[in-house]
Order: sequence, then structure tokens, then C-alpha cells
Amino acid sequence: VGCMISGLLHVQKAPGMLVIQAKSDGHEFNWETMDVSHTANHLSFGPFLSETDWMVMPPHIAASVGSLDDKSYASDQHVPTTHEHYVKVVKHEVKPPSAWKVNSVQAYGYTVHSNNIQKSGEVPTVRLNYDILPIVVEFSEKKQA
Repeated sequence: VGCMISGLLHVQKAPGMLVIQAKSDGHEFNWETMDVSHTANHLSFGPFLSETDWMVMPPHIAASVGSLDDKSYASDQHVPTTHEHYVKVVKHEVKPPSAWKVNSVQAYGYTVHSNNIQKSGEVPTVRLNYDILPIVVEFSEKKQA
């Protein structure tokens, strides 16, 4: 029971917020019983990555590319709950050894911190606050002499 939201957003490299909230001019809602429990099936930033790209990335970088994927967030029953997710996004550039004969991979990894806010009389909402940091983390392997 519920709804599924999917889509693709093009955003500037500046902080922003995505807000998901029930709203209608033609309907009334009972905020006290509204449940905004949700599962984030997938969230990513930047271009889609090929299978080769995923194989080139070191595991610790690959793990940060979709760290919100398949996470569930539950609301307490009978208390209006707002879920806030704070996402910090960092661009990673992975330069594989030249012997691999594959191009560098650019991927956007992120960390997430989430909070629940429970306040009677407030509209239950899901807020995704994102900040795309102006730095690039380069990863390459160097031979030691």
C-alpha cells in the first residue's frame, strides 16, 4: 500500500532540497495518521556507470556511490513524522593502471545522515537535502621504487 516515486532530476552543482509531501487542492488529509515510511531503492548522482566502471572502482569507493540504496525508514504510528536525509556528495576520479587499457572513471559518492522529526500538527514529509561539494578525490595506484 502506498505510492512509488521514480524519476531523474538534473540539478546544479549547488546545495538543494527535494521535498515529498502529500498536497491537494481537492482533498483533505489527516496528518495525524499519515505514514511517510519509505524505502530508497536507488539514489545516485552523475552519469550512469557501466559494468566496466564498477569493476575498475575500488570497493570502498563503489560502496559510497549508492549508500542510500535499499534503506528503509519507518514512521511511528499515530505521530506525524518527517524524515530528513542530509546527503554530502563528492566527485571521485579513479585512474586505473595504464596496463588495464581502460579509461578513468568519474563517479559521485555520498554519505547520508538521517533524522526523524515528530511534531504534532506538522505535515509529515520526506526531505532530501543535498550538497555537492566542490572537491574531487582522485584515486590512482603508483608503483613503489
